[in-house]
Amino acid sequence: MLEQPIITFIATILGAAVGALTSWLTTRSTVKASRQDEIREIRRTEYFNAIEIAFRISQAFRDVAINTGGRNEPGEDATPAERTDAQERDTASANAIERLFDAMDKLKLEAYRMKTIGDPSVTSCLYRLSQDVDDYLQVIKGDMPRFISAHYQSFLDIYHEDMNAFLTSIRDDLYIDKLL
Repeated sequence: MLEQPIITFIATILGAAVGALTSWLTTRSTVKASRQDEIREIRRTEYFNAIEIAFRISQAFRDVAINTGGRNEPGEDATPAERTDAQERDTASANAIERLFDAMDKLKLEAYRMKTIGDPSVTSCLYRLSQDVDDYLQVIKGDMPRFISAHYQSFLDIYHEDMNAFLTSIRDDLYIDKLL
């Protein structure tokens, strides 16, 4: 008769152990999923920041091209309107270059942030975008003060290709296509 209470006791202990283990595994799984959601949200925020900065860079380059392309230095016989136009284009171009350098600093800072929280493929694509801009700036530095459309178009082609790779890597990291 003593066997019945011992079996009941052992069954109770085993039941409690299984219940505790199940509870612990469920809690652990919930906490892990919650942390993954938090990291994904942080990544999403940083990715959108990087996209915005890359867009600003693209717009700044466009503004530089618009204001420097086809611009001629007014000669001594230039009309006041030609001088004003040249001055306005120079000012607009200088402002665009200032925005470009500001955005480049922000892009490099964002690349460092990505290195800590972002997916390595996304980070790699962001560094490539930054390198594209640095490479182009080195090209135009050597050709100053002339704007060469072929260099600019080549840069744009590379930049847009790398921008598309960047956006694709973000979609892959956030499982956008798998969730739709």
